[in-house]
Amino acid sequence: MANVSIPRAPWNITFLHGNATSDEIIALPWVNSPNVRGTMDILQSCILTLLACIYTALHLDVPKRTSSWRVLITKLKWIAMTLFVPELPVFMAADQLHQAWKLRQELRELARRDESSNVDFEIDLRYCFFMIMGGVRVDVHDIISMPDLNEEAIPHFKDDRGRRSVRPSPETVSWLAKQNVWIDVSQKNIDDKSKADIFQKILVVIQVLWMLTQCIARSVYDLPLTLLEIHTMVHVACAIFLYICWFRKPLNVYEPVIYEGGPLIREIALKIEHQFYSQMKYKLALFPPRTHPHQAPPRGPHGMKMRWVDTLEDSIMHVGDVLPSGLALCCTDPLEHHREDRESAEPDYGEIVITEQFLHRWDCILKRYAFEDCERMSREKIITPYGIDLLGVDPRPTPCMDEDPPTPYLALLDEFTPFRKTTFKNIPFPEGKDNFDINFLDILGGKVTFLPADFFRITWQIPELMALAAALSGMYGGVHLTAWNWTFPTYAEELLWKVSCLCVAAALPVFFCATFVLISIGGILMILMGPWFGFRDADWASRLVGEPLRAYSACVVVIYVLCRIFIVVEAFVALRQVPVGVYISPAWVQMVPHF
Repeated sequence: MANVSIPRAPWNITFLHGNATSDEIIALPWVNSPNVRGTMDILQSCILTLLACIYTALHLDVPKRTSSWRVLITKLKWIAMTLFVPELPVFMAADQLHQAWKLRQELRELARRDESSNVDFEIDLRYCFFMIMGGVRVDVHDIISMPDLNEEAIPHFKDDRGRRSVRPSPETVSWLAKQNVWIDVSQKNIDDKSKADIFQKILVVIQVLWMLTQCIARSVYDLPLTLLEIHTMVHVACAIFLYICWFRKPLNVYEPVIYEGGPLIREIALKIEHQFYSQMKYKLALFPPRTHPHQAPPRGPHGMKMRWVDTLEDSIMHVGDVLPSGLALCCTDPLEHHREDRESAEPDYGEIVITEQFLHRWDCILKRYAFEDCERMSREKIITPYGIDLLGVDPRPTPCMDEDPPTPYLALLDEFTPFRKTTFKNIPFPEGKDNFDINFLDILGGKVTFLPADFFRITWQIPELMALAAALSGMYGGVHLTAWNWTFPTYAEELLWKVSCLCVAAALPVFFCATFVLISIGGILMILMGPWFGFRDADWASRLVGEPLRAYSACVVVIYVLCRIFIVVEAFVALRQVPVGVYISPAWVQMVPHF
């Protein structure tokens, strides 16, 4: 008796040859297409559809470095990422559409209200997408000084072979428009940069429509699908959503429009100082300018003697030097006199190198903005140890320093108020942004910690990210779970498929809830045990909650990634043993043009 467990071909097709029969027997006037397909047909149609959906649907941002191999690596990276996590570009596209829509409304409203605005170009979604994707960069070569640059900003400028430039964010574009400085980019210029291929998109639409048609037809005829076809349909749905969101976004723009000099530089010099020189806020102070040669120099921190300097020897600015503009270097550590170890600490002999770019930047700032009554403004705030982080100080008013008058450090002036929202979309110049707008290290001030305040800062700033990520991940796992009662090659693969789909669907909601519970427990313990351990020393709370949370997070990430990989791999390898009905296909479907 034959072993029925061994898969056999459901049919054999015999082709007569060698005896001239194929030349002598006349066929019927009309021969229908065969209603069968092979494994190669399934693989070919699914792989081509996947590549078409992923490659053509991705509208990536303008790269800062446009060498062919860097562009190729970036594209391949996003193709691989989309293959395993298709909902990530879906969120990215929805978020960029929201940004472009919002920017268009703001710019149109500003142009309508300001009759003096010289807007002679069309403000539409295509223009706003071009701004968001980094299609415009501003030449700042003459105002970027390297010696005093923030350490984390150095990689963005040190390797520039040409002139240094920055990418304005949507908030900066809107802010410039409020100053009646408009970035003029015509539709013709955008079209020249974009490399959208209409013929290519038509071919992709044909292939996608055929894939949808054949899946619907198989459902109508009660014919089984393969796991690979289900996986492909998920990508088809994501591609359709991407096309809808990015319909007006330029495609494959590799060279940005560079704006040089003019009023644009004078406007953004303050923003440049604010973002890329934030560490200097605690070292530089701004006193009233020198108005006559015999004017006495201002008094520095805690009565420190200051001195006017008209010229700087060897381009070095020492502590106590005051430029005629009133800009002074007071110290390299504004908390020096408030530290417990100040008696054992070495005296601060700080100095900074002054370059032509430094002087040009501050010349632009002081000509454009009048910093009047700095000492009065600085009375309302002080720099405290709890206020300092990577980006700035706590902008809320606090008690005055024990000196009169207080030193007008830049960090105390409203124009240099530190960033409280530090995602890429909120900072003036999102250098380092790579298509996606979320950088968790920036959100946490450059370091990942697990104190309650940090967690609530994330959830407060990007709750829509968590909700949408959880929903999209649940939909991804849920669609693949439609194969719950399908035939698998082995029971182990069936079990792993179900477990993987459930893990992907539930991982993010469970992770967010569990993280919230652990952080809440840490906050409660900190409140209850704080009086004994000291509220100011939060290291014990960080270790108590942070270590279990790090271990838990690592386990979730590993399991989540493994489940994602298994779903993709199993969709292909499961083709080795499928029901016979998989290879039966309605004849009319095969007649529809496809690849």
